Amino acid sequence: MSGFSSFKESKLLFENWRRHVNEKVTPKVAQELGDFSQMSDEEQQAFMNATMPKEEDSMTLQEDGHTDVASAMRKMSIACESAQELLEMLSQMPQEDDLPSWWMSKATLAADYITKMRNYLVHPTEEEEQTPLVGEKKDPVPDEISRLIRKGKPRKQAFAIAHNMKERGDI
Repeated sequence: MSGFSSFKESKLLFENWRRHVNEKVTPKVAQELGDFSQMSDEEQQAFMNATMPKEEDSMTLQEDGHTDVASAMRKMSIACESAQELLEMLSQMPQEDDLPSWWMSKATLAADYITKMRNYLVHPTEEEEQTPLVGEKKDPVPDEISRLIRKGKPRKQAFAIAHNMKERGDI
């Protein structure tokens, strides 16, 4: 892991911790915690017993990421936050500035991957094979579409080519 990604991960962990602390610490709790150092040992123990939840009263931990959709939603949320932060930083830079080629390659790949993921969900594949009934011939179009996509044709173009080939009797 590079030093930058380690720094970024540390920053992200700190921000998550800070958000969590800000959500949980109310002014009343902050005041009580400030007074805690001036309490006697007995008062500190009584305070801890009163404020600490009992084991049976503790909240259940809410986690995401144990299912594909929840995990994907979390990852897309992180990607959106990062992309928004990048857009803000780029908008501060002069339009004529250069960026390293490795950075531009990663931006290209990220955009391509996100677009492909969106296309997969927006345009479900027409390639789903159905078992032919006895006496029926298997439709060769889905196999041809798959072959064309593997060769690098865009999905819509492969779909059109395969159907055109079937109409001409080429497959």
